[in-house]
Amino acid sequence: MSGRIWWAESSIVQGNGNPADMVKSQFLANMSHEIRTPIIGILGSLDLLEQSDLNHQQAANISVIRECGEQLLQLIDNILDVSKIESDLVAPNLEPCNLGELIMATVDRVDALLKRKGLESKLNIDSRIPAMIMLDRTKLQQVMLNLLYNSIKYTPEGRVELKAKIHPGNSSRLLFSISDTGIGIPSGFLEKVFEPFTQADNSNSRQYGGAGLGLFICKKLLEIMEGKISLNSMPGVGTTVSFSIPLIEVDETEIEAPHELDREQLGNRDDSLLDFIPIRVLLVEDNPLNQKIVGQMLYNYGFEVIMAPNGLEALKILQDKPVNIVLMDMQMPVMDGYEATQFIRQHSKWRDIPIIAITAHSLPGDREKCLACGCTSYIAKPFKAHELVQLMKEYIKRDLKESVSSQRLIAELLPEFLILLDEMIDDLEAAINSRNIDKIQAISHDIKGTAGMYGFMDFSKLAAAIEQASRIKDLTKVKQIFSELYQEVEKVKIQVS
Repeated sequence: MSGRIWWAESSIVQGNGNPADMVKSQFLANMSHEIRTPIIGILGSLDLLEQSDLNHQQAANISVIRECGEQLLQLIDNILDVSKIESDLVAPNLEPCNLGELIMATVDRVDALLKRKGLESKLNIDSRIPAMIMLDRTKLQQVMLNLLYNSIKYTPEGRVELKAKIHPGNSSRLLFSISDTGIGIPSGFLEKVFEPFTQADNSNSRQYGGAGLGLFICKKLLEIMEGKISLNSMPGVGTTVSFSIPLIEVDETEIEAPHELDREQLGNRDDSLLDFIPIRVLLVEDNPLNQKIVGQMLYNYGFEVIMAPNGLEALKILQDKPVNIVLMDMQMPVMDGYEATQFIRQHSKWRDIPIIAITAHSLPGDREKCLACGCTSYIAKPFKAHELVQLMKEYIKRDLKESVSSQRLIAELLPEFLILLDEMIDDLEAAINSRNIDKIQAISHDIKGTAGMYGFMDFSKLAAAIEQASRIKDLTKVKQIFSELYQEVEKVKIQVS
């Protein structure tokens, strides 16, 4: 078995453009799906376990399992990325993007890992960078994540810092740097770190694992984006990786969707409790374990969930029950997700129901294939609960009628939420008055997550905005947004009373 796996790893970096590359790509796609399916079960189960009462040893064991699962997933993704890059299957995809929001979302994804290792994180974003620029957001985020994971991995103590600014030597480019106070790299290895399957320590007794693909992938992705990357390091002091990409400004008047919080709109809303209206979700998934985990995730957020093991059963359910949104696994027996989605779209009654494809396939073209058959959107397994729910919120209409179980759900969850929120609001106000940036970040982050868990997405967004403002030490903006959050909370209290 190890010989076959090594053949796959060593062959994918050849990229000779012959039909054999397509066979290898298909092999990797199939293997990815088979491996990702149990991984979502593992990581999803951990999400649920972490919400239960655990003693210290149990929490420590779960942390180890999660770290190992995420490392395995990263290894799978890296091997697939190398295959796609070397087979010329990756092309640039520029779109309007708010760089600050993208960086914040990226840092949030490594926040838990930073906290587990006790590392300090610093963020510095140049205020001169235009609000909206043209970026390949997916590739840029992947580069930043790979570099952040590397820094965290090789930094036993100290800090990790991310900077983004207009290039001092060329105003038409952006310059990023990710620095750490880690173990550093010997000078003799600096020229080799961007080669595939290369690490500074390749000995059998090396302390840190990995396939040595991260920096190679970063270099290749940056080349696709017309970018450049360099690395400076000193053993025992730390490492700084710098990279630049073109700065392409976009006319904000041409952007239809708002990328900043609309404060006036939020302030005038009287329907804060609408987020608590249970929404009926049809989960179409053949794997019983995935049914249980994803179903529990959704139930924790207040959704009403109906299960179907295949596309044919999903069609039968749609005939009998109204459904607000469908989560569709694409690879299933009897009738797969592609065929089921096409049937749904052909029926006038169901034509406008949002359908989100949930699939372990993640090669180029998989997303397009899902959208082409009629899916509204796409999310790759494994995913975290908040990622799925946030995507669902984009397509759920707010004029939904209240279901029979909504009052029971509100009665059970609302008092607990309001008690917790009152305590956190008081703590946040105290932190703001004492100008304690670290506490402001931590408490607003907690409010963002708790409000999201209870379904109050307006509160969650405002708390996220406070967290973002605190990261750049803009206390004036922090106070302004806190005032808006406080008013929104008071509105809900009045409605409830």
